[in-house]
Amino acid sequence: MEKIGTLSASILGASFIVSLADNCKDSSLAMIKDGQTINADLASIFPKIALRRIPKSTRVALLSAAYALQNGESFPCDPKIGLTLAVPYASPQNSIDYMDSIIDNSPKLSSPTAFSYSVANMDAGIISQQLGFHGTCLTVSQFEFSFQAALTAAIICLHQGQAPQMLVGLSVAQESRLAKLFSSQNRYYPNYDAAIFMLLGLKGESNQVAVSIDSCPEVKEQRERSLSNDLGLESAKMLFAAATAKRNLDIPLIDYGSENLCTISFRP
Repeated sequence: MEKIGTLSASILGASFIVSLADNCKDSSLAMIKDGQTINADLASIFPKIALRRIPKSTRVALLSAAYALQNGESFPCDPKIGLTLAVPYASPQNSIDYMDSIIDNSPKLSSPTAFSYSVANMDAGIISQQLGFHGTCLTVSQFEFSFQAALTAAIICLHQGQAPQMLVGLSVAQESRLAKLFSSQNRYYPNYDAAIFMLLGLKGESNQVAVSIDSCPEVKEQRERSLSNDLGLESAKMLFAAATAKRNLDIPLIDYGSENLCTISFRP
């Protein structure tokens, strides 16, 4: 990611939903919903036939996206609204299901449905299709830096005039095997499906989120200043909490791939 200086936008609406799970550490911040409630809420917004075969984690993301638009008073939506979606590891379970179908049935007879669900931009495609977006649609899969990259891309799109508003989101799909792998490395992976969405616009001077990206050659020295970032979920939750509570926030994070320092700030 190149140095961009500082760009800002207003948070017009936000939503944070997680699937029902034991020991959910986000229970005080997110809306906790079981699968039946998620399906019922989606059916109150979209035609039931349009929801067929949509995976559970994508349903969580679609509902969170719709709620963010509703909170921002932009639903039904302008088709020119753009979307940037962070999917740090896409959907590991769907990818594993597809590989299993190759092993079980041979490449020629593998499941086309499993293949389509294993593609990283599947969530963004379904969300934009269901919400009727015809504008910018970008999926970012940059591991622990995915949310920061998606937020930055959304604000850049706004300033370039690519869309009147941008919906930026983070979707993390539950995967027990990945959670065990992360745990063995003293890292955190959620035991639930989670989705955080925020609607951004340029109008107004309140609820300003700003992204600043500067070169950071002293990466090793700065490492302790950066969050121990779990898939971008931690910083997304902190930004959501600050926007909900209307309090100031500054998050310094380092993208070790590009050796840049990214700071996310929020001012109510």
